[in-house]
Amino acid sequence: MHGYGRGSQKPTVKWRVCGRAARKVASELVKASLIKTEQLRIAAEWPSCWVKRKELVALMLELKHNPSCSSWKCSWSYVAGFFDAEGHVTANPCARSFRVALTQKHDEVLRVIQSFLENKGIAGCNIRSTGVAVRLETSRREAVRKILQEMLAAGLLIKRATAELVLESVLFDHLETRSKMIALSGKQSRYIRLEAEGCKRAADIQKLRCKLYRHASNGQLTEVENIQQLLVVLTQNHELLNTEARYHLLRKDIRSLLVQGAVPTRRHVLAKVP
Repeated sequence: MHGYGRGSQKPTVKWRVCGRAARKVASELVKASLIKTEQLRIAAEWPSCWVKRKELVALMLELKHNPSCSSWKCSWSYVAGFFDAEGHVTANPCARSFRVALTQKHDEVLRVIQSFLENKGIAGCNIRSTGVAVRLETSRREAVRKILQEMLAAGLLIKRATAELVLESVLFDHLETRSKMIALSGKQSRYIRLEAEGCKRAADIQKLRCKLYRHASNGQLTEVENIQQLLVVLTQNHELLNTEARYHLLRKDIRSLLVQGAVPTRRHVLAKVP
């Protein structure tokens, strides 16, 4: 057990090997590594000399902060495995579209994958900085479809059901598909995702902003002022209703955890849930 569950955080399990087993695992993983080739090679040939070990620890730390790609060629199997671990596919709450994204701290591996996708004829995959990480993403319909199809064929595992759902989305209402995707995903964004009504409000606000842009482009100042005032009201109401929805969902989850036997760690500061 790597971490115990607390509140909305689920327990986590960590796989770890040491000694001879670790060297054996590293020697196998190095054959298919793109970014951590040197670290794995060092681990596979870990010396018994303590002086050399100290030098290699410093080298591995340097490699961690300044990664470099090996000459090993990218493949759909690698992309599928990488996506299972670090990727996600989301449904746009305001439009009938989906986004496929891969996130990393450094951009080296993302640039290799981007180049691989371009060589496969998949354009429109852009690398953007989020401030704390780097993301390779695309919302182009054909690109999303092709990437998901190829990853499924290459053995996508953890996110297989979500990928299949997106590819079958033409058979369902977009918001229905989005709800099914949320049910399959984790809880990282559980309290910031928009519910169905929130999606409709967001779509209406987006349409109104487009209308505002058109009127502003045509110099229709009276209409612009009226729409701006309406946008302020709708946006404030949207934020209020979203906050209420998150609050009710949180209360629901707290009650569910208490029924399952969860124990408050600080009873004197925990708000009573009716």
